[in-house]
Formats: sequence, structure tokens, C-alpha cells
Amino acid sequence: MKRDRRRYPRVAVALESTVKTAGTVWQGKTLNLSPFGVKVSFDSAVHLLSGTKIRLQLILPEHGPPLSLTASVVRSDHDGIALNFIEPEEQDFQRLKAFVDALQAQG
Repeated sequence: MKRDRRRYPRVAVALESTVKTAGTVWQGKTLNLSPFGVKVSFDSAVHLLSGTKIRLQLILPEHGPPLSLTASVVRSDHDGIALNFIEPEEQDFQRLKAFVDALQAQG
């Protein structure tokens, strides 16, 4: 059995997202989310090297401003890219955590 090494459980959720790197922009949807990372899928194949730094914009449904986060590519898979957030602002981390916790509570 594969051990889950994540620091926090991820929840399945489809949020509008924008990934930007090196002058290229992709529109996608999240597959899952935690306060520490996210997996994003796209309509077309997006392959980024592990360690690539990107800017991610997420629109949470709570009507606050979009989150703009720096992240690092963990891996590119057939269904999207896995990202770890890099030092998010405290208020962004707290918004993510509250959103993920609310989704977990709904269960």
C-alpha cells in the first residue's frame, strides 16, 4: 500500500484556475486542493518540468478576491500538473485552509 506523504489531506474540487510561466498562460480547473498544494487539469496537454516555478490564480467560491500564489511543479501527469505552494501569504494560507476544512466537513 502506498503511503500518503502529504502534510494535509486534499479535497476533490473543480475551481477555475490560471497557470502562468515564462510568458505562457493556461486556463484549467483544479482536481484537488489542500492549503499546501493543488493538482490542475487542462483541456490540452501541459508538460512542465519538475521544479518549474509558476504563478497560479485560483478563484474560490466565497466571493473574495482571487488567490495569486507562487508554486513549484512536483510532476506532470496524463491528467494534469501537481503543484506545491511556495511560502503563501498567511491570509492566503488561512483562506485555503478554511475552504478545504469546510469541504472536508461536508464530506
